Amino acid sequence: MNQETHLGHVSALLAEQLAEERAKKTSFEARGMAVISAAGTLVGITTGAVALAASGRSVTFPGTAQRLLVAALVMLVLAAVLGLLVNVPVRLPHAGAADLTRLLEPHVRSGPEEWNRAKVDTILALRRVNRGRAWALTAALLLVVVALVLMMASAAVALGPLPG
Repeated sequence: MNQETHLGHVSALLAEQLAEERAKKTSFEARGMAVISAAGTLVGITTGAVALAASGRSVTFPGTAQRLLVAALVMLVLAAVLGLLVNVPVRLPHAGAADLTRLLEPHVRSGPEEWNRAKVDTILALRRVNRGRAWALTAALLLVVVALVLMMASAAVALGPLPG
């Protein structure tokens, strides 16, 4: 296999890897928005249910149930914040206007090695970003699950033992 064919194969592989990393980034961003929506909905439902339960009557909500509910709401807010962090724009390597203009100049020679190096740099930067987003998304999802458990525990404490 000659050098040109080898560079063509490498370039194709790098283009495929770059597309895959960009797709992961987009997927993380979409899931981050879903976490934000879910957390906001759960906070709204919870506060609405508490307000409904307490309206027009004197309800005693045990302190333990209150603390569990407040902890759940805090976790949902933290999950939403992590969901927002997943969607924070990140500066990635790219060819600026000056770089692109320079490539059009007839005396500039840029070959597959330079293009492949640019692809590798972008892939590595995207992978760093995606690792951080994966961590934030995992933490956000765990916070939502723990918050749901705390909300159920709060309701169980507030309702007391089942008649039996």
